[in-house]
Amino acid sequence: MRKNLKRTVLIILTLLLCAVTISGCSTIGHPEGEHTYVSEVIAPTCIDGGYTRYTCSCGDYYDEDQVPALGHDFTNYVSNNDATETKDGTKTAICNREGCEETDTITDVGSMLGNKITFKTLSTTKQNKVAFSQKNFNFDNEITKVAEYVTYTVYKDQQKTQKIEKTQSVSLSTGLNTFYVVETVPNKADVTYKIEIYRNKRFQVRFNLAGGQNGGVSDIMIEEGTLIKDVKPIPTKDGYNFNGWDVVGDTPLTSDLILTAKWTARTDTPYKIEYYVPLDNGTGYRLADTVEAKGKTDTRADVQDIRINGFNLDVDNGNNVFFGN
Repeated sequence: MRKNLKRTVLIILTLLLCAVTISGCSTIGHPEGEHTYVSEVIAPTCIDGGYTRYTCSCGDYYDEDQVPALGHDFTNYVSNNDATETKDGTKTAICNREGCEETDTITDVGSMLGNKITFKTLSTTKQNKVAFSQKNFNFDNEITKVAEYVTYTVYKDQQKTQKIEKTQSVSLSTGLNTFYVVETVPNKADVTYKIEIYRNKRFQVRFNLAGGQNGGVSDIMIEEGTLIKDVKPIPTKDGYNFNGWDVVGDTPLTSDLILTAKWTARTDTPYKIEYYVPLDNGTGYRLADTVEAKGKTDTRADVQDIRINGFNLDVDNGNNVFFGN
């Protein structure tokens, strides 16, 4: 039993010696079969990692000090000039690392041709008029952005010191309101739009009836720009036809105003002539006859052909009226 154990140990030791001999360097001149390694640093590239390689003249090597790949370096993008009126164009860059010719093409944000915001109803070249009743203006409903990267800011002054925070409800005073809308796009110069909104004023219109009756006509407040011909109150005056107001009908209202009525005398104004004769007892007069007539208002009407059978005209009587208006 002990004899067999010695044989087993001997075989194992022999195999170990063989293994050491095989793994040793076989290059002539190496002392006792040891490797002699020379190091070489392999720099990382855009897609491959770097490391230090140790190599023996016999061909044996190993690697240490691994570092990750660098990745591409794209910074100097150049436009491809392919933007349109409805879409941003693209831009391309070549990797900055030496020896790498890889390219990268991305969207050239903000390169879309034309304006980046549009206005639904407002003009940027002339005044925009709104009614007196419109006390506020909503810029958020008015402005359309072509892309999410576009932003805008509304200011009350050209120096851009009075920023309006609540652009969905901007107060309007009567008269001219001026705003500056600044369009901001990444990597682009800001664009400023001048917006003028004129809120109509209201003016007092007073009526000089020039002897006419009121007829429900009273002073009123009318919105600026209303044509005088659209002022509807119509007064009345006995014996006259209303002939409008003294201001031309197509004249727009631009300030407080006094309108004076114009009248045309009627030619069919009725009047009557009464004839009186003495009473039989000589104590007075009685109405003997009445003549109905028509004439032009405020003109002289003369009594002609004065005849009553049986009576002579008392021309000296102070109560006689031979004409009238």
